[in-house]
Amino acid sequence: MELDFRSIEREGITITVVAPSGDMFVIADYRRPKQSVILLAEGFGEGDGTVEFTTHESVNRYGVRRTGWKVPAITGTLKVLVTSDEMELSQAFRRWRAAWSRFKPGKLRVEWRDGATSEIDVYLHDAPSLPSSFVGLRSMQDEIQWKSNGGVWTGSKQSYMGTFTKAFQGDLPPSLCLRWDGQATSFTLPSGMSVNLSKAPGERVINLDRGMQGQVTTPAGEVDSATWSALRGVLTGETLTPHQEYAFSLGSGLTLEVTPRFLSPWR
Repeated sequence: MELDFRSIEREGITITVVAPSGDMFVIADYRRPKQSVILLAEGFGEGDGTVEFTTHESVNRYGVRRTGWKVPAITGTLKVLVTSDEMELSQAFRRWRAAWSRFKPGKLRVEWRDGATSEIDVYLHDAPSLPSSFVGLRSMQDEIQWKSNGGVWTGSKQSYMGTFTKAFQGDLPPSLCLRWDGQATSFTLPSGMSVNLSKAPGERVINLDRGMQGQVTTPAGEVDSATWSALRGVLTGETLTPHQEYAFSLGSGLTLEVTPRFLSPWR
């Protein structure tokens, strides 16, 4: 996929690279007159994911049947112009390259004018050799090849409380978690499973993704093994098909946080 930067300006889209250290580069922004790193026209290459299905021939039926699926890694490129608009070119270029790591992911984020976002964890996959000199130069082009092992873009988080029926957007099952104030309460999931929660030491987050077995953490992300032990073997997680309605019943002190998953930042 190739995207013309001129169309980004008209659409009012902001593209940001966030380094593992937290350093940020706004490489496309219709509101900023100056940028140290600028996305070139047609500089956003590839970046779309896919789903690979496992199929088997049907016996005494037409066609094939799906027996499984997986989401491979996503790769993409960013062609940019590094400038001396905000600092010396050598300093700007070193800062830009330092934002990319082969071992710790940063983030690539697309934000629309209405506030909706898509973002993805990215590693450095490849890049040209570093220049030997910046003497006499005011700008220099660079091309970053990135890779995301997770294979999905995540959309803006949505929150829900109480009893409701809802169909969630996305290309893949959304990520689900319950934010819990720590008081005794209960909830019922679309699968029909009902869970009673005893009082916890404080605010907690329960991961409802399949395979996480209801892992319980603090808001800072630290695992609460004592509280989690009561849910192991009880909660197996939920896998929700996008655009299909599901019913939830959440007791007091519980908020469902849903993060949609997409195969493209432009969905």
